[in-house]
Amino acid sequence: MILFTEEVPVEIRNMKEGLNEKDHKKVYYAAHKIKPTLDLLGMDIAYNDVLTIEEWTRVEGKKKEIKEVVKSLKDYVNLTLKELKKDFNL
Repeated sequence: MILFTEEVPVEIRNMKEGLNEKDHKKVYYAAHKIKPTLDLLGMDIAYNDVLTIEEWTRVEGKKKEIKEVVKSLKDYVNLTLKELKKDFNL
């Protein structure tokens, strides 16, 4: 859980920075780094978003094509963080 609360938000920021910089590799590495954590926690929606993002980086798609997926992932992660902090008094 510590891994999720500390590492995932940082990688989401890296992903957004990579998008803004049109750096597909940066986006890929950030998405790839959080994928096992999302899988381990059974966060299927977020995991599928990461798979979509990874595929987008492979074809070097345009920012507008993936912007909503990244936003969805960010929103889902933020909601989960909020719940974890509430449930575990973090």
